[in-house]
Amino acid sequence: ERQRRWWLLAGGDQADICMTHPGFEVDLYVESTLGALTGYWVGHHTWRALLADGELRLNGPRWLQRSLSTWLGRSAFAEVPSP
Repeated sequence: ERQRRWWLLAGGDQADICMTHPGFEVDLYVESTLGALTGYWVGHHTWRALLADGELRLNGPRWLQRSLSTWLGRSAFAEVPSP
């Protein structure tokens, strides 16, 4: 599997994803798989479980690590119980 990197630029009410380094200093490094993050978004995993299982690794200031899940949000269906 090929490793991929993206840069999320967020500020104010705008966000953008870059495929190449945008030239800014990185505030928070996030290491995960797309599957793990998608599982969180749709409600299959909790943020705490991803961190505990090592499926999500964060490197940067603690306040940014604690607030990341609020930036990403979750699907409106994440709280709907599975049948």
